[in-house]
Amino acid sequence: MKKKNLQPVKISKDCIQAEITFDTVAVIRSDHSLWLLHPLTSEMCCKFRKRQREGRRPYWDETEFGPQPKFKKLMENVSMISAAAMTLAVVKTDGTLLVWDRMQSGCEDRPGFVKMADEIKTAETGDGVLLAISRAGTLLYWKKQEQNSCCGPPEKLMEHVKQVSVGVGHYAALTEDGSLWTWGKNDCAQLGNGTHTDRHKPQKIMEHVIQVSLGARHSAAVDTRHRLWMWGDNTLGQLGTHLPGSRKKPVPVMRNVRKVSLGYSHTGVLDQKGQIWMCGFNGKYGALGNTEYRNCRRLRKMKQGGFSVKELELQADRAVLVSDEGDVFVWG
Repeated sequence: MKKKNLQPVKISKDCIQAEITFDTVAVIRSDHSLWLLHPLTSEMCCKFRKRQREGRRPYWDETEFGPQPKFKKLMENVSMISAAAMTLAVVKTDGTLLVWDRMQSGCEDRPGFVKMADEIKTAETGDGVLLAISRAGTLLYWKKQEQNSCCGPPEKLMEHVKQVSVGVGHYAALTEDGSLWTWGKNDCAQLGNGTHTDRHKPQKIMEHVIQVSLGARHSAAVDTRHRLWMWGDNTLGQLGTHLPGSRKKPVPVMRNVRKVSLGYSHTGVLDQKGQIWMCGFNGKYGALGNTEYRNCRRLRKMKQGGFSVKELELQADRAVLVSDEGDVFVWG
């Protein structure tokens, strides 16, 4: 039996964005077409189904998909995508927001997109929620109703928003003036306001921020001086602070950072040289993209094979990157 490869595996090329979930990879190619890699688009479908029936999670590498995974084209004229466990949100180049909710009857394995709004710039989807930023900078919020897809008119939360991130029950919005606002669950201090008290309304916690990302119970931000700040749960070393224990307020962790992306309990950092640093939960599927199974409390540079990275996204305990050349690599 072939040993599982814990390091990044190349699965596509000529891409500008990629998102990953527990059983799906979605990519936007340079012509702005959307392609999906899913068990039913792969020759390995039977193996996936067998592993699921046996209660074993399928994983992404050449032992499952073969050397050339088969993607299926879904649509054209796509500007950005956001993926969660059972949801895929798509923003088209004309500002149309579409959502595929796989929890709906008959939609688990067959893409069935529903139009949610027009004039949208970007969107982020999570478990049962959808947040989108309009072209005018208004933050819109949909919450899934019991047995129904996100529907009805959205709630307007904030104005002048340029980025939003969705965790597991907590949320963050970055405004045009660089202010960072958080709200939602706070049992592990993931809101960064110095307490463990949940908040139902956005609260400002930082200034001079250029990017934010949320995990399950930890959070991160990059400031205008390219410093990485982290806070929240640190049970598995996901804050990269070397010491155990959660942090109630943002603490500086690293310099010269371009972007940060958080998975469920692991952290990925892209530095200004295009190198990736990882820490936190690793597990038996290799969430950190190295050759080990151990968790890591210190941010360590990942072996990348000589290429520079343009985009990095973590989801659950998996990760996907897009290189400067447009190649897509996955691991976990």
